[in-house]
Amino acid sequence: METTKRSYRIIRKTAEKRYGVYLWEVECPYCGKVYKQIKSRIGKKHGKSCGCLRKPPWTTKAAPAGFKIIRQFSEKRPGSSKRNIWEVECPFCGAPFKVLPHQLGKTVFSCGCVRFRDYTGEYVNYLYVVRKIGYRRRRTQSYSLYECVCTYQGCGMMLYLDTFQLCRKPQSCGCKTRLDRTKRFLDKYKEPK
Repeated sequence: METTKRSYRIIRKTAEKRYGVYLWEVECPYCGKVYKQIKSRIGKKHGKSCGCLRKPPWTTKAAPAGFKIIRQFSEKRPGSSKRNIWEVECPFCGAPFKVLPHQLGKTVFSCGCVRFRDYTGEYVNYLYVVRKIGYRRRRTQSYSLYECVCTYQGCGMMLYLDTFQLCRKPQSCGCKTRLDRTKRFLDKYKEPK
């Protein structure tokens, strides 16, 4: 038995090979489990532990605001590798649904109930939803299309947004961002008194 500088206990050389190199049995310094690794990788980036250092996704990446993670599990589909899936509570209706972690809050906002939710007469930040016009197709799904009016400082700009865009909670038609950016620019270069 020998010990490396990071206190990885190398037990013995095995007869197995990976990439044409012999594997070594090593005791994990974090949990004590014995695992096999190429000697040159012991203690380095890909050989730090037996795998116990890998954290579940919800500890390394928090769910977007409004989403409550119920559980996390792995799923293996035929012809593809294993992938993590979250079971999340819908922020609109409370129903549980499954989603890939990288899609949550970017392309997936609900269990599907929002696509048919009626926003008429509601405010989404500074946008007032006047009426429902029809439907708009995005990829394979159709979303309700609405006529909206920007109410930020009397702007009055008319917009046409679908439920996919309204779920992302836009601030305004863009006028708020432009005014804020201009104000910050002018404040930055204002002459001192």
